[in-house]
Amino acid sequence: MKKISRILCLLMAFVMVFSMISLSPVWAAEASEPTAVSDEITTETEPVVTEPEDTVPEELLLYATRATYENGKYRPKAVVWNCNYEKISYSYNGVNYTSDRVLMHTVWIDDVFHTAYCIQPGVNIQAGSVYDETEYTGADPWLLLDYTKQRGVSLAILYGYPNGIDSDDLRTQVAYQLATYLIVHEIILGWRQDSHPFALLNDTYFDVFGGGTPENPEKLEITSEYYSSIHTKYLRNEDVWFAYNHISEKLATHDLIPSFASKSEEQAPSHTMVSNGDGTYSITLTDTNNILSAYDFQDTDDLTFVKSEDGQSLTITTANSNLETVMAAPERIIPNSDQSAFLIWDADTGSQDMCTLQSPQYDPVPAFFKLKLPTGKLKIQKETSDGNCLSG
Repeated sequence: MKKISRILCLLMAFVMVFSMISLSPVWAAEASEPTAVSDEITTETEPVVTEPEDTVPEELLLYATRATYENGKYRPKAVVWNCNYEKISYSYNGVNYTSDRVLMHTVWIDDVFHTAYCIQPGVNIQAGSVYDETEYTGADPWLLLDYTKQRGVSLAILYGYPNGIDSDDLRTQVAYQLATYLIVHEIILGWRQDSHPFALLNDTYFDVFGGGTPENPEKLEITSEYYSSIHTKYLRNEDVWFAYNHISEKLATHDLIPSFASKSEEQAPSHTMVSNGDGTYSITLTDTNNILSAYDFQDTDDLTFVKSEDGQSLTITTANSNLETVMAAPERIIPNSDQSAFLIWDADTGSQDMCTLQSPQYDPVPAFFKLKLPTGKLKIQKETSDGNCLSG
């Protein structure tokens, strides 16, 4: 009897469990799915957000502003092919691309088409794209670049087209724009250093689109409705070479000061002038950084400055025998990447992001060094009236 009772109890329990399962099929299915196991304990408290130690300097981001819908009209300016239709292979953000042409970009702003540079090598522009910040939802390619790359790209544009050229010749303008485009991409891809001295690390881009070499130039074909007068014509090789080398040299010297000077007054080196035997004193300083010619020196009542014809040395002269230590601070004017305004254009269609130089700014860059006269030795001897020396 007890055995039968136990069987009946088991049967009733089985029926009850079966009825629960049949009434809750969704719950049962979800519960049976495997779940991830974590050693971390989650709580309802707000996560603690810590700022990275090497945050991007705020100055540059303030002037890299977003584009607006009303100004977001895009039109290609020109297409440049190498006549061998040679392709360049490269990797950007882990994706492999090939390119056999360079597309010049313009964006409409303030009733004028302005030059814009692609900051996503390989990413295409889709037909019908409208550049608008308000609907952009993807990662921002400009902010994904670290500060040194942002600064390098900005300086390339400041020294490149259209800001670094003063010419009405259309082929020269296109050559400068092409050279700027190549250098911007070299910096983003890591094919050129993004800080001083901005040395070229991989010359693939220039070998294909830079017009070859002076000994063996490659023709570049331009197709452009914007530049109708050079439609389907060839780009002058010497213009590409000059533009590319000009921008490269400007980048290489951007952060240089004369080797005999310092960037701060506190660390300014001191140079002692030498007597010429005629009541004047002078010194000749040699600059091993080859940047002296770019600096301006202003004569004063006490000092005259004369640069050598080759721009390698500076001679300073004074006729003031009582001259006290003087701080010299010559200046040169250079483009300022932090204070220049750039527009970053983006679209919600997956089209490439672009950068436009909106307002270039320049800064005086002083170099400090001190000048002083030589110090002599003076001996004082005390004597009595009869000519004997007194001790002490």
